[in-house]
Amino acid sequence: MTTAETIYELVKTMPEEQASLVLKLAETLQKRQMEKSLKQEKSLLDFFGILKNSPSFGGDPVEIQRRMRSDWD
Repeated sequence: MTTAETIYELVKTMPEEQASLVLKLAETLQKRQMEKSLKQEKSLLDFFGILKNSPSFGGDPVEIQRRMRSDWD
């Protein structure tokens, strides 16, 4: 039996007031997870945007790669 099924079976035996609290808790946890995911997604987009206007990465991608490789030699 999955966790969701176990919770469902347990909640079915509870009084409505308690079952409602379990529902509110589950909704709160779901909302927090969604907010966390959105925050992480925004952080990644901000990070990638940093290099967009960088002089080190402007211009022809092949030329950038050649410059970087020459720095390694």
